[in-house]
Amino acid sequence: WSTIKERVFRCDAVIFACLAIRNEMATKQYPYIKKLLSSNIPLYVISAGTAVPINVIDKAITSGLSLETKKCLQDLDKKAVVFGTRGYLSQLFMEKVGSKRSHFTGDIAFYDKKWSEQAFRVGYSIKKIVISDPHYAGKYINALEKLVDEISETFPKAELTIALHGNESIARKFAENRNISYKRIYEDKQDGLNIYDDADLHVGFRVHGHVSMLKRRKYSYLLEQDGRGCDYGLTIDRKISIPCYRTVSNTGIYILDKVFNSQRISPVIKKTPVDLKAIDQMVALIQQDKDNDFRKFLGLEKQLESFVNLLCSDVSKLP
Repeated sequence: WSTIKERVFRCDAVIFACLAIRNEMATKQYPYIKKLLSSNIPLYVISAGTAVPINVIDKAITSGLSLETKKCLQDLDKKAVVFGTRGYLSQLFMEKVGSKRSHFTGDIAFYDKKWSEQAFRVGYSIKKIVISDPHYAGKYINALEKLVDEISETFPKAELTIALHGNESIARKFAENRNISYKRIYEDKQDGLNIYDDADLHVGFRVHGHVSMLKRRKYSYLLEQDGRGCDYGLTIDRKISIPCYRTVSNTGIYILDKVFNSQRISPVIKKTPVDLKAIDQMVALIQQDKDNDFRKFLGLEKQLESFVNLLCSDVSKLP
């Protein structure tokens, strides 16, 4: 903080671009946020989003939120000149936290001047497919394997590549063992997402892959792993995502917490494998869309443009 303090306090504004709402955000993602909240610098929140743990049974949407994080979000909501959220779920989350000023805008990541004037089209063949790797690959490796097999069968002549968004050896070794082309896009922070420039179709687990394709006006399908994916599934008008959550239950079984030598009781988390029927549902969706020349995507650019218009309203309030 001492290194950047003077520079920050000379700023006319601080922009939280795509604010990552996380339970440790006040200490991990944004360790100086309390200092900014106590300053006189105007703050702007653009396209805030959250990874709400929506796969926990019998829990409210904000149940995992610490009091510190809740207070941080409430203070930021009061302080910010604008507070935009990128999805319907994120907006509901903020309202449940007690926000009075946050509003939905959509994701600024959908905008790119290079493609902003283009529209979705039909009539071209699917020659190159990118499959994005899953978070928590150890839990999802069977789902990835089934997805690769099913997509290869649906598009037997297409060239298939696995995009490794994360430094995850399990997905990489799977690709190597199956002799499937893959690319470590996480190694290229600036241009790694350019793998989607030449793709005709994306299907997979990464929100960044989904957004990257849609802003290029290309077909994309998302397997929702958590609140981030669910946020886009709820918000985008077309049916192009399928829930594929890990099932986590924290009800019914409790143990004494021995680690901290306390009498506090904590839940034993029981995990069950990912339901592979989500892959069957995704393939069924893609096969029917393929037979209809992917016409469901026609006009989707209008909704993406509406996000940009809402965001421009927020950005126009910058000094």
